Amino acid sequence: MLKWTNRAFGYGLLLGILVASEALSAAYWTFFPYLSILTPFAQADTDVVHALSPLSPALLLMLLYSWIGILLYKHNNRFSRRLRTFFHPIVSSVQSLRFVAPSGSGNALRLLDHPKSLALIGILSALFLSIIPYRPDLNPNGIPVGIDLHYYVEWIAPMLGKSPSGALSYAMGVASGGSRPLLLLLVYLAVSTGTVSLIQAVEALPAILGPLLVLSIFLFVRESFGDEKIAGIAGLSTAFSFYTTVGIWAGYYANMLALSLGFVFLTLLLRYRRRPTTNGFIFLLLSSVGLLLAHLWTWIIFLAAAVLFAALSRHDPRRALVVKAAALTLALDIGVDFVKSLLFGAPLSAQEASASIAPGFGLSQILNFWPNILNGLFLAYGGLLASALILTLSLFAALSLRIDNVVRRLLLAWIAISSISVIAFSYLLQTRLIYELPFPILIAIGLLATLRRMNRDLNPNLLFLLIMLALVNYSLKSVTSIVATPF
Repeated sequence: MLKWTNRAFGYGLLLGILVASEALSAAYWTFFPYLSILTPFAQADTDVVHALSPLSPALLLMLLYSWIGILLYKHNNRFSRRLRTFFHPIVSSVQSLRFVAPSGSGNALRLLDHPKSLALIGILSALFLSIIPYRPDLNPNGIPVGIDLHYYVEWIAPMLGKSPSGALSYAMGVASGGSRPLLLLLVYLAVSTGTVSLIQAVEALPAILGPLLVLSIFLFVRESFGDEKIAGIAGLSTAFSFYTTVGIWAGYYANMLALSLGFVFLTLLLRYRRRPTTNGFIFLLLSSVGLLLAHLWTWIIFLAAAVLFAALSRHDPRRALVVKAAALTLALDIGVDFVKSLLFGAPLSAQEASASIAPGFGLSQILNFWPNILNGLFLAYGGLLASALILTLSLFAALSLRIDNVVRRLLLAWIAISSISVIAFSYLLQTRLIYELPFPILIAIGLLATLRRMNRDLNPNLLFLLIMLALVNYSLKSVTSIVATPF
């Protein structure tokens, strides 16, 4: 007993030191550049991240194609039985990562006892991260931030000189081929009030879309898993995931809006599966139309995941409801897309998708698959996707998922859709697929699966704080580096 106590104390002390170091590093980034005395802590965190980043390509590939191993391992043919025998030692160790939903009894993870507070912290954090690049001391000239930001200005500016009907027609048919009219129209309405300029409205988008993403993911996870504790950590993780950092860095505003609507769509789909009502079905259809009008590519991914999810639900007694919902949703969206093309002259979604894919799709991209993966992780977006921590937690989540569970089957279908498409894409198209993966949810599942099955000598609250602070440092450093060079 004394030996166990000493060992637990030693681990606790080590974790406490690491948590304090990460907290001081986070303070450095939060108040950058005014706490230069804390530079060694921020530099140490950065050095560890850089040392682990070479693992990112392997982690990403294992995550993307984990579903193949899961399907083969679960089958009952001769090959699968041999596969299970061969990989039994590895699988036995992985079994300890099996995800178990948090329960109210015997749970030492006290930090998860207030999930709504965690989600609120996520909302405030997403808001704070969006403000950092526009701090007057870091960006005194107020230079707009976001690679794609200028496109939104160029698309919306002509709309301001038109009547509401003319602006609607322009957004639906001309701007970006009519592929993302919803956000353009919302910004147009905001600017038309005269309270903000066009530049101010576009610059404010991350401050709105980031918190909206946190809220939508919190609601989705709460509905799908039926547990607010998982939802709380997923909401908190959203603020410190690729959705926020890459979204701000690249200016993926329509993409961020569509992700929020996509999670609303999936929430309503799962709710309809459980409690089919007419109102629920109507809201489901409306959310899918909103998703279509928000961002074409995100709509394709979410609908493809929903259709594959329905196809994989062969033994689900409520499969008919899911198939019906997915089929009617797809039919309605195709109809809306046809009417939009007919009325406003926009190309059909299939035409627009083909035109945008063609330059970065083909046999040459398959031959360059590995170089494309490396370029996407280490060159695109300043290397923000090469986060070994995020990818490791997501891989743990994928390994802990079970295909016989409804929600986890949906997540595996989502990963499978992306892994199949990514093979023949250029590195920039690959990064768009990677960005769309449900990383906040995977982070939450992977983190909780690890914490609830770890060595009893480790304090789960300290380990939780350590991992979250590492994610906080990643996100703070990412958005600060857009407008400043820290080291």
